[in-house]
Order: sequence, then structure tokens, then C-alpha cells
Amino acid sequence: MRVAILFIGIGAYQRFWSGFRRSAETQLLPDADRTFVVFSEHPAATFPGADLVLPQDDLGWPGNTLERFRMFARLRGEAHRFDRIIFFNANCELASTITLPELFGPDADLVACRHPGFFDTPEPKHTYERRAASTACVARGTVYVAGGLMGGRTTAFLDACDTLRANIATDLDRGLLAVWHDESHWNAYIHRDAPARGRSVHLLDPGFLYPEGWRLPFPRRIALRDKARVIDVARIKGAAR
Repeated sequence: MRVAILFIGIGAYQRFWSGFRRSAETQLLPDADRTFVVFSEHPAATFPGADLVLPQDDLGWPGNTLERFRMFARLRGEAHRFDRIIFFNANCELASTITLPELFGPDADLVACRHPGFFDTPEPKHTYERRAASTACVARGTVYVAGGLMGGRTTAFLDACDTLRANIATDLDRGLLAVWHDESHWNAYIHRDAPARGRSVHLLDPGFLYPEGWRLPFPRRIALRDKARVIDVARIKGAAR
């Protein structure tokens, strides 16, 4: 199985690369033919162990996260090289060995992960984009998924990326910015577009995005490092310090 592993290392987020790559070396899909793909404005030498570094301008906040589907869609020309694609947030570090069947499921088209902050909360408290004018609107949902881990079969995932980047562009033309940016749009796709297109979803439990310092009733499979311990998140987002 040939898998493209995607990482966005723009700006200060490149600091997370060494931890992610080191933990992935032996624990992430050891049963696969892996290609590590990085999107960044930094030189390729900044990412030792990367197989492909694609130049990507720093779009600022929230552009670097909102436009991730446009970045991923650039792999369309390389699609023949991969059977599966998977994206991890930069602050992910593998905490245990994860195999192909565990990550991608037996025969699913897409992979999503239940958000660790909402797995045990009632639907009204899920922070979907609720405005009907937005293409990311989820008026009534079931599960709330995180934006930090996503992927699936190459064709199915790149089709999703094409739809999502078009939806985001439509919203921006209308002067709308979804409440949680790309995550809001991903939730809308999982709830609306995937079922409409007959795309099955392999849903991972929150242990695959286990925040540092939290206690969850799931085995910790992928740890989410506290970003604020590594980078100045407030400065990146333009917030007052």
C-alpha cells in the first residue's frame, strides 16, 4: 500500500517537524510504502526525512489552515503514485504503532477523527457552522470531527478537497468565514457531501488526537503537543499578547 503522509510546516510550524517525523519513523504505518509530503515556504533542507517538499506561500492566519484543501489538491498530478492520503496536524506525535487497517479501516473511502473535546457532549453543544448562508452549515449533526487528521483513498480524498476548496471560495465571495474555518467545512462534508456521494467514512476515536495534559477514556495513539509550549500562537493569530 502506497501512502502519502501530509504535513504543513509553514512559518513557525516547521518546528514541529522533527518530533512528528521522528515519532513516525517506526510507529506510523510500518506496513506501508510511505511518502512524506511537506507544504512550506522554508527550504527543503529544513525538513530532513521528507520525501517531497512543495513550495507554499505563507498565507497568514487563518489562510494557512483555511486553504489547506487547495494545498492538498495540488497532489492531483501525483495521484497515480498513492493508494491513500493522510494528513496530520503539525503538532501530532505518534504515541504507539498504528497500522494500515487501524488508520484507514477495512474498506472506507475517507478517514475522519472524532474531536476529543466533543465526543461526550450533546449535539446542541457541537460547534458546527450553523449559518444557513454558509456552505459549511450543519443545521443538525451527529458526530463532531476534528480538522487535525483527515484522509482516505486518494481519489475520494482529492475529490473532497476539490469540493471543499470550492465551497470555501464561495463562502469568501459571500463575505463569510466559517466559525472553525477548514474544520467547519470538513464537518459539513462528512455530514452532507460524503453520504450524498456514497462515500463511506472510517471514524477514529479521540485517542488518535489526544491533547497533551488531557485525560480521555481512550488509549493514547497520537499525542497532540501543546502548541503554546513551542510557538507563539497568539502572535501567529494576530491576537493581543
